[in-house]
Amino acid sequence: MSEIPPELADEMTPAVRAFVESLLARIAELEARLGMTPQNSSLPPSSRHPHARPVSHKPTAKRKRGGQKGHPKHERTLLPPERVDETLVLKPTACRRCGKRLTGTDPEPWRHQVWELPEIKPTITEYQQHRLRCPGCCESRATRDTPSACPPRDTLCRLPLS
Repeated sequence: MSEIPPELADEMTPAVRAFVESLLARIAELEARLGMTPQNSSLPPSSRHPHARPVSHKPTAKRKRGGQKGHPKHERTLLPPERVDETLVLKPTACRRCGKRLTGTDPEPWRHQVWELPEIKPTITEYQQHRLRCPGCCESRATRDTPSACPPRDTLCRLPLS
């Protein structure tokens, strides 16, 4: 709608026609500015509204998010009760609605297993090498028969070879 239709232009006075043309020019200018963002103009990034959603440049997907209907299920199977280290029985004691005491057992409770890795604890071995004085020659000697697993004295920490 950048021009005045000819049937209306004939009925307008020159002053009204000039006014309508200036309004049409202003509308065209505002519509051009409507699509401007800091990315496609010389506007500074701070002029972007702080709550405006970021423009997505990805094409819209044909499928919905998440697993599609009929896809194979992926889940960790539950271990049998004899392989579980600790079992916590969680029974409600009272009704949430009326507060009456609940009794009985559920023959098939909902089972949920949490796998936790144990804390790694270092093994600290102290080697005490004694120096003893020989009663025959009175010379002090250290033992030479150190175990093969004994590291050199300047080694603070070592990892086992496995």
